[in-house]
Amino acid sequence: MRIVRKAGIRIKLADFAQNFLKSKITRVLGFLILCFLFIIFLQSPFLEIKNIHCKTQYGPCSKLDEEQFTAPLGENFFFYNNQVLVESLKKTFLNRTVYVEKVFPGALSVSIEKRKAIVVVKLSERQDLYLVDIDGEVIDRVAESFLPILTLIDEKLEVGQRLNEENLQAAKIFHLVFKADNIRQAKVEDKKLVVQTGDAITVYFPINRDPQALVGALQLILTRSRIEGKLPKLIDLRYSKPILKYGEV
Repeated sequence: MRIVRKAGIRIKLADFAQNFLKSKITRVLGFLILCFLFIIFLQSPFLEIKNIHCKTQYGPCSKLDEEQFTAPLGENFFFYNNQVLVESLKKTFLNRTVYVEKVFPGALSVSIEKRKAIVVVKLSERQDLYLVDIDGEVIDRVAESFLPILTLIDEKLEVGQRLNEENLQAAKIFHLVFKADNIRQAKVEDKKLVVQTGDAITVYFPINRDPQALVGALQLILTRSRIEGKLPKLIDLRYSKPILKYGEV
């Protein structure tokens, strides 16, 4: 009886092992088939990048930008690295920032922020005007412009060049002053920004402090002076306490 029982146990163990092996092989084969089908799916034309939609803050992208779109077309939607297109578009100087987003199943959405001039820089010894953006980059040279004009003394500029830090700070301050009071002329001299308001008030700004704080302080002084009906001739913001002069300057 014991021999028969042992033989029966051995047969059951053999059957279990055989069934387990068959089950494992079936699972492995099923997994491999799924992987194979998944790979075929990823490589199907359905997942190729077929369309690229591009826009800037001014409207559709330029032809120069669109020339960069030939490389991604036909690439796999999942495997394509967006950063490749971002870096390619950033090589164009006028593109300040670039964002690329995938849109399933086969499209890319591209948003480009173009450089935008905030002031025009005029060199004291030349007639040319240079368009300068918020980063201090000289983006173009023009004969005339409706933007406010900042005059720099003893400076040399070329398109693609960047203003030094002092002149960049002056440009940012002047941009805020223009937005607040529509002041259209200013100049940098002796380490200070000089502007004149519509009330014929001369204002001195330091060019090593926060532009927002400086322009905010000016607005407070002008508002209070206009309410009191007593306007200064000079406002000097270069010191911790602003200096106001009411006589001849």
